[in-house]
Formats: sequence, structure tokens, C-alpha cells
Amino acid sequence: MNKKNSFTLVELLVVMAILGILSLVGVVTYSKLTDKAKNSNDNYIVIQMNNALRNYQVDSKIESISDVYKALNYSSLLDDLTPSTINTYYYWDSTTNNILYVNDSKEVLNDVEHTYDTTKWFILDYSYSNATITSQNSSFNDLFN
Repeated sequence: MNKKNSFTLVELLVVMAILGILSLVGVVTYSKLTDKAKNSNDNYIVIQMNNALRNYQVDSKIESISDVYKALNYSSLLDDLTPSTINTYYYWDSTTNNILYVNDSKEVLNDVEHTYDTTKWFILDYSYSNATITSQNSSFNDLFN
């Protein structure tokens, strides 16, 4: 009898299917890990922002969103106003004077004291921050109060 030293088509297809399943599991796991890392980074930035607000309050009062931007500017945190996690945002709660890490459905993702009255929340946006800090026009700043 002639013996062939090769794999059959069925054996090759089974190996390819197993490799496909393993790679799919790897991609899903990697995606979850990167999302978790981004979320962790965003939470760390919120902690830094809240610390910056506390430090700023030692010398000055925080009465408006422009004061928040100034506090973050002093701490060099203005470049971090866009969270790396998709569909999440940073808000300033004017009642408790805390920065909140919030998703699209207004669910607070960090563990800080906050009000549930979202009309007292102001979104932190990098494009507004530069204009608010550099603007001498009080009517423009009133937009954020």
C-alpha cells in the first residue's frame, strides 16, 4: 500500500476552525482589557481633577465653570478633558463642587458625592476651556454660569 505523508482536507479545516475560535477569543479579551484600561485611566484623571479643585479652593473660590477651568489650567489638566472611553464625559457638579465621570445615560461612573439634579451639572469641554480662560468678555463667561 501507498502511504501518503500529508493531512486530509478535513484535518486542515478542523485546525483552521480551532485557530479561528482561539483568535476570536483573543480579540474579544484584548478589547475588554483595553476598555478597562481606558476606564481606569479616565477615573484616575477625575481623581486628579478633583484634587486640583481642592487645591485651588485653598486660595480662591470656585463659583462658576470658568473657575473650574482655571483650577484645571493651574494643574495642567486641561489637555485631559476628553475621556479616552467612548460615550463618557466629565461634568462639574456645581452643588458639590466635584468632577463627575458620566456615561451617555447620565450614570456617574466614579465614586464621588454628587447631586442627582443634572441641571446643576456642567460638561467640561476643551474647546470651551481655552475660550473661557482667555476671554475678557463677561457675557461669554455668563454662558457657563
